[in-house]
Amino acid sequence: MAKAKYLSLLALSALLVSCGPSTSDPTTSVEEPSSEPTTSEVPTTAPTSDPTSDPTVPPFVGPSSVGLIGSMTESNWETDIPLTGDSEGKIWTLSDYPFSAGDEWKLRADGAWDWQWSFDNLDEASAALFENAGGYGNVKVLTSAYYSISVNAETDVVSVVKGEDIVPDEPDTPDVPEGPSWPGEEFQALVYTATGSEVVVPAFEGASSYELVPDYASYFGLAVIFCYTDDAEAESKYYDVLVDAGWYAEKTEDGIAAIDPSEEIMLEASYDPEYSSFDIYVGAYNPLPTEWPAEEFQALVYEATGSEVVVPAYEGASAYELVPDYASLMGIAVIFCYTDDVEAESKYYDVLVDAGWYAEKTEDGVVAIDPSEEVMLQGLYDPEYGSFDIYVGVYSPLPTEWPTEDVQALVYEATGSEVVVPAYEDGYAYELNDSGLEYGEAYIYCYTEDVEAATAYEEVLVAAGWELFVDEEWYGTCAIDPSGELVVSYEYAEDYGSLDLCVFAYEEPGEGGEEGEVTPESILYDYLDSIGLTGGSVTVAGDEAYFAYKITNFDSIQELCEVATYNAPTYLTLAVEPTQDELTTGGECWYSVLTTEDNTIAVEVLTYWATETEPVLQVLAYYL
Repeated sequence: MAKAKYLSLLALSALLVSCGPSTSDPTTSVEEPSSEPTTSEVPTTAPTSDPTSDPTVPPFVGPSSVGLIGSMTESNWETDIPLTGDSEGKIWTLSDYPFSAGDEWKLRADGAWDWQWSFDNLDEASAALFENAGGYGNVKVLTSAYYSISVNAETDVVSVVKGEDIVPDEPDTPDVPEGPSWPGEEFQALVYTATGSEVVVPAFEGASSYELVPDYASYFGLAVIFCYTDDAEAESKYYDVLVDAGWYAEKTEDGIAAIDPSEEIMLEASYDPEYSSFDIYVGAYNPLPTEWPAEEFQALVYEATGSEVVVPAYEGASAYELVPDYASLMGIAVIFCYTDDVEAESKYYDVLVDAGWYAEKTEDGVVAIDPSEEVMLQGLYDPEYGSFDIYVGVYSPLPTEWPTEDVQALVYEATGSEVVVPAYEDGYAYELNDSGLEYGEAYIYCYTEDVEAATAYEEVLVAAGWELFVDEEWYGTCAIDPSGELVVSYEYAEDYGSLDLCVFAYEEPGEGGEEGEVTPESILYDYLDSIGLTGGSVTVAGDEAYFAYKITNFDSIQELCEVATYNAPTYLTLAVEPTQDELTTGGECWYSVLTTEDNTIAVEVLTYWATETEPVLQVLAYYL
């Protein structure tokens, strides 16, 4: 079973556990240095006395010094900024101190935390100027300005008077032409659509242009923006921007991974040198569970298979990631168990055997069937991602004999022909695949260890009267049935240990319409012949003719589109040159349009990726 890793955004939580702030760092958690006693151990106020009411009480003795300490640059929760005291050590003052918005501070006596003054010591008027920063009573500055502070050490009351606001000087900037600016509002709207969060994503400035990808927000829950720039240091610079904005960021092999301070959203960004773009992906932050998610995975197994069989747990992973999309799309329940244990396969094999499953170690990991034979399981270790991956699907044993009726039903659905396909009898299992029906093709996989299976099947075809030929462009070795209706291509796939058959209808190029009549079908056959697809099969629906085929000898869908466009019949005129576009699913594609000279019939050429290595050529001809 193949595995596709998602945009790694879903695994960020496992990568960034270490990115959060340390609770011992006062600059992020507003916690004072560890030398500060807790409130349960040391009183926060000095003992008071009133000598006039009780002559036996000694007079008030003030501290030797009082200091301002906080997150300001010159203090950094380590250095006291001294206040000036009166002769009795009772009243201490500091005039016109320049605080910046966001600074946090306290006052303390004699350079220690035994005697301190926090937010709770502010008088009512002073408290309105600030914010209580949390459980430690730090005084948080709301507005950059000059402040004068006075503390009465005898009554423990702190008074603050706000002076002039501090307005930062405008930096001198060189005169440069203005370029496009970061589309803040538009991207934030996309972030909200994708995640439901209003957290502001820090801007990446300086790109030559910006491109939003709105389809990803609704389809994948990701807000995506491409920032076109030649700056190869974009990742490092944006890392600094994120850190300055308070995000928990980390540099990885794949770029930058970050979580916002409120832990609502996560971000991944990387530089793509091929397109000279810095790409930012933003999604909701959902921390991965650190214990086997039994209930959630069983729900996924039920959705994928309809079975309530309990899958044995794989314990000991650092995090677990469920992949729900596979359940609905492919009928497979998938879980990635992140672990560095390269012996995971062997250990899980023992777990399965102990649970009574029929398990086997293979080159592709552990394969097992539950005791009731309802579900089957594959578990394999992926060293690239450091994960042990478990796939669970319905157990449907493959037939061990050539399934004649099922083969003929599939061939008829694909081609409309009732010609009997000769059987390959020496397989130990047979698998039918209907993924080619939209292309008019039926696939039969005959599993066998005989590497000469293609030669053996060739003898079967010849004995049945089929004529052999070779299609050098697409299908390879082929045979056509005696009636000229069907073609079967055949080859032995060593990687899978199977003889692979592809059955499709045979039609001569140029078929379609009355003699001399020009129709979408006839033009499409001429088109296929012109670009070298002599074995192509055309599907006709009403006044439209359609052809689609997976290509194996092109590494670029742009190049494929250009070749398929510029090699068309000369009587077709180019109406739209090869152009890049986005499919409705968000995937890259290229298209072009050609028309007949009288502008009565159009031919649309479309190329896109079916998989990461298989480009598809799709052609549609129709009346205008």
